[in-house]
Amino acid sequence: MVARICKPGKQIQSRFAPSYYQEIGAGLTFTAHDLLLRHISQGLPWEMGVAFDGSAAVSRLVPAGSLDETKGVCFSLKKNSRHEYEASSKRMMQDFDELIALVSGYVTLKIGDYLFTGTPGYVPVEAGDILEVSLQEEKVLKVAVR
Repeated sequence: MVARICKPGKQIQSRFAPSYYQEIGAGLTFTAHDLLLRHISQGLPWEMGVAFDGSAAVSRLVPAGSLDETKGVCFSLKKNSRHEYEASSKRMMQDFDELIALVSGYVTLKIGDYLFTGTPGYVPVEAGDILEVSLQEEKVLKVAVR
């Protein structure tokens, strides 16, 4: 899941965090594992394995309060029409408020920043794969891997 930051902040307490995001959505991040491992083994900056053009995709966003969160926000991923995983925001290690408090202790959050919560699993992909992400059973993101 992804939250879009709506005002700048640093060292934000979790009780104030809800005012720092108004929209949430789904997101995918990609890792070039071969490059990541090669750079780590050579003592080079490993960030190139996770921060490259096209390394993230974000769905359309919805107002944060518009989803029924009583049982958690459910999200799922399909690869080539095959179900890969299904999860709920209730099972995340930190909710958005806790994550904003944690991250803002290290970096200043700015308007327009996207904060990704993490993923319940690793799904290898290759060129030609079609990935579909759903929030609350509604398809919100489709990515063709190139």
